[in-house]
Amino acid sequence: MQTVFVFVRIFAIILSIIGTSFLLPIGTALAFGEYEAILPFLIPMVVAWIFGSAFYFGGKKVPVKFGTRAIFVFVSFAWVVFMAQFRFLPAVGLAIFRARFLNP
Repeated sequence: MQTVFVFVRIFAIILSIIGTSFLLPIGTALAFGEYEAILPFLIPMVVAWIFGSAFYFGGKKVPVKFGTRAIFVFVSFAWVVFMAQFRFLPAVGLAIFRARFLNP
């Protein structure tokens, strides 16, 4: 059971890093005046931070004890999984925003 909490904690750190990576497109949208593109990146960023923080602080009492190879495999797998899951959210958010606010 302790191993599961460690994996969840590492996932949470990676999830927070991916959420933070949305600051670049938000800054670019602000710089070019594309205000309709901010919300689709802001929502997944906040969701990623909330889940990442909740899982990180929820498993904080469990010490991390893994070898280098196990961490490398786990982090590689986590990047693939989270990139696939969270990178499509801005497109979905933009489609919902356009359908709700731009089309009467």
